[in-house]
Amino acid sequence: MQFSELVWLAMRSGRNLFNVDTKKNGTHASQGTFANAASFGEIVFNCTHGVASLEALNLAGTHNLKNKILIDIANALDFSQGMPPSLVVCNTDSLGEQIQRAFPDTKVIKTLNTL
Repeated sequence: MQFSELVWLAMRSGRNLFNVDTKKNGTHASQGTFANAASFGEIVFNCTHGVASLEALNLAGTHNLKNKILIDIANALDFSQGMPPSLVVCNTDSLGEQIQRAFPDTKVIKTLNTL
């Protein structure tokens, strides 16, 4: 994987689970914790499993997300009963709304999701 812009990949443990060769990408790619990535980025992407999104964003840190754009593409899908999955949050609430309530100083954009 080659990056031409500055990219920071985050994992809960901070380990490089995607096997991205950050040395090959020089200063264009780094990896670390959710907090590392959130503090680094001007725009933050939430690409976590929807049921873990709030936990991951809390690990990123409210102060690291403050006044930033958060593009949320997570789906709150429950696969515990097999396929097809069901929605964990639906009808009168949504994961995007929950994220916005939890991080009121973050500009949450919900996109690329099931309806």
